[in-house]
Amino acid sequence: MVGAVDGFMDDSDESNIDRIGHRRWCLNPRMRRTGFGQAGEYAAMWSMDSSGPDPRDVEAVRYPPPGYVPVELFEAHYAWNFSPLDGRAPARSDVVVTIQPLGDYYLPAGEPLAIDYLEVAEDGYGGTPCVIFRPSALEVAPGKAYRCRLSFDEGRTTAFDYVVEFVSGEGLR
Repeated sequence: MVGAVDGFMDDSDESNIDRIGHRRWCLNPRMRRTGFGQAGEYAAMWSMDSSGPDPRDVEAVRYPPPGYVPVELFEAHYAWNFSPLDGRAPARSDVVVTIQPLGDYYLPAGEPLAIDYLEVAEDGYGGTPCVIFRPSALEVAPGKAYRCRLSFDEGRTTAFDYVVEFVSGEGLR
């Protein structure tokens, strides 16, 4: 089952990256109940529940999340996603994503990473629209940090700004 959940959270293959629906259901902030099942080599997760309360003091669902992220739970090929909980779905042409590598004292270290995939999914997976993006040349290693900035008005202003730092989560599994 652990491997199945890892697969749902990856969801970055060509047949899923345009919506990352499995991941968005896993991270649904209104999910109160879930269920898992396994038969032989097949696994399933029921996650379409939205009976929980609206999240408070949370502006968006982000993956990877802001702050420390164990390297054992994220890989360089994974798409990143950002789902604003106010329900707004920016036009794809208005979205600008910048992922800046950070060095000592969280200061910029080199040029921003190229974004090799960018899409806006307006469907209801997980209950919200979603900006999906993937940086190229991302290094997922303990101590690597990145500042992620999103603009929904062609880069004129920054709508969201946060830092992701990869750490060792040794012993997580």
